[in-house]
Amino acid sequence: MSLPSFGQGIIGWGTGPDGAEKRLNNITKQDVDHLKTQDVSLEMIQTWQKFYENETHRNAGNPTAPFRAQLMKKITELW
Repeated sequence: MSLPSFGQGIIGWGTGPDGAEKRLNNITKQDVDHLKTQDVSLEMIQTWQKFYENETHRNAGNPTAPFRAQLMKKITELW
């Protein structure tokens, strides 16, 4: 699965930091339950969380990575 298919199509994080922050602020338990029906596993979410946490530290100039890392963390908490 490509990153755009996963991120924009399934997770629904839009584009850029604004899209990721918006999704972070509005994702619900019901949304997460729906993710489970779309071939998304907790392991996938945790892997992307680690990726974006690493990207946040590796490239401080990436304004989107922190929001995506937080979003993935919130999804794991709602899982």
